[in-house]
Amino acid sequence: MRKVFTLIFVTAILVSCDYSERDIANPRLPRYTDQGANTAGCIINEKVGFDPCYYGFFGPSTSRDGLTVAVDTVLNYSELSLSGGYYTPDFEDLESLNIVFRLPSVQIGNISSLRGLLGSELPIDGSSVVADIMRNGESILACGNLETTLTGKIFFRSGGSDHNAFAGTFGFSANSNCGKQDALYGRFDYNIATVSFISLN
Repeated sequence: MRKVFTLIFVTAILVSCDYSERDIANPRLPRYTDQGANTAGCIINEKVGFDPCYYGFFGPSTSRDGLTVAVDTVLNYSELSLSGGYYTPDFEDLESLNIVFRLPSVQIGNISSLRGLLGSELPIDGSSVVADIMRNGESILACGNLETTLTGKIFFRSGGSDHNAFAGTFGFSANSNCGKQDALYGRFDYNIATVSFISLN
């Protein structure tokens, strides 16, 4: 009976994530695609990978995958939140993680306005785009009341050949008196029909 349970458990782990879609250069990340695959990933501080195909007690899971777009019509900004989990190279210290991009003076309330971003490359500099890494609802880039300097870019690359994808790449560094945080080699590919839109007002 124990052998049967072990076989089922191992099989569940192997079939939960499609590792043929891993990046050849860095298998911690999903391969860049523009097919609406509902994947995202980046390397944080060289040794922590963010990947919605994350590891839980019952093996890999994709239940926290997703792109949420929130719009604030009063303060006039939109936020794109990539959700998933993260892990160290030893697959420990799993926690909920979101990569958040705030776009000031941009109103994204539906699929049409989200598609309007495609083809644009924006600097992550604290004014054009503000980036953050949220762990369990709290920023890991915040350094008290001290200023954090952001450098990087996000490229909204493609809607895919069938126009059902919202795919792109990103990378940024955050520097403050609390230290430096890097989120590099980022990529995302969401099915645009599964994006959640919410209003903050």
